[in-house]
Amino acid sequence: MLRTLFGSLKEARPLRKVIVVDNGFDAETEAICQQQPFPVLYHRPERNLGCGGGVARGLMLGLQDQAITHFCCFDDDAHATPGALETLIGGMIAAEADLAVPLVLTAEGYICWPPGLLERQACQTIRRNRLTPAQYRAACGPGPVPFSWAPWPVLALSARAVRERGYPRGDFWLCAEDLEYTLRLTYRGRGVLVPAAVCCHLPPPTSGGDHLESPHYLRFCLMLQNCSYISTRLPHARRILRNLPGNYWRFLRTFGCNPATMRDIWLAWWRGGVRGKPAGIPGGDGFKKRFLNLGHGHAQ
Repeated sequence: MLRTLFGSLKEARPLRKVIVVDNGFDAETEAICQQQPFPVLYHRPERNLGCGGGVARGLMLGLQDQAITHFCCFDDDAHATPGALETLIGGMIAAEADLAVPLVLTAEGYICWPPGLLERQACQTIRRNRLTPAQYRAACGPGPVPFSWAPWPVLALSARAVRERGYPRGDFWLCAEDLEYTLRLTYRGRGVLVPAAVCCHLPPPTSGGDHLESPHYLRFCLMLQNCSYISTRLPHARRILRNLPGNYWRFLRTFGCNPATMRDIWLAWWRGGVRGKPAGIPGGDGFKKRFLNLGHGHAQ
């Protein structure tokens, strides 16, 4: 996946350097970084920082170069189509935005991972099943659309916004750190979808399926806890409180209503919403410990 990502960036003109934060401490990852035709800074942190902490470390390293004006954060299972990076950064600058996302596609070419768009027609359109970029643009046009939050398979940021409003939080460990960060940046800034830019997100098949205690199941539990925390405790994230019941309902539709799932949604609400603890800190890290016990300590 990392080789595919690097290959998609070879012709990106705005690219100054690539920073890879390796939470998995993998020798092959380091070797791949050393083989690239463009500058790659490989960083192995002192411990697994989690997803948000790893992105934060990469941004910190990048800001040491005062000439940097923009960042583009990629999951290692994402990649850019030709010209996407130039189009994304250009659309972001033209819209005078602090952050931007492209249209993100599945392997079949359908739009996935949509942001929380603020224009009603665009929001309803982008959530249709099996929607292609051409169909979206035909319905909503090619212009930028503001959003309040966005996932980050691919996320562009201005260096100025990072300097002024800080880094992603590292105490979530896994899930919802992208929601918190983009909600924070759009609280007093502007985020836009740039429909002319297209990237792909090609994750491996869900490990363990949808059975209880699978990685997918525990990621969902982590997401519920962290979303409960941010939507009830952080002023900039209260905008998503109305979406929280739907997330819990989606969990029950996916995994069924039984004693185990009812126990875990109660734990997610108790830890995140009542006690106010994200999933990566002592006292709130029960789901994290269960996930690590599966042998997925280097999942991010």
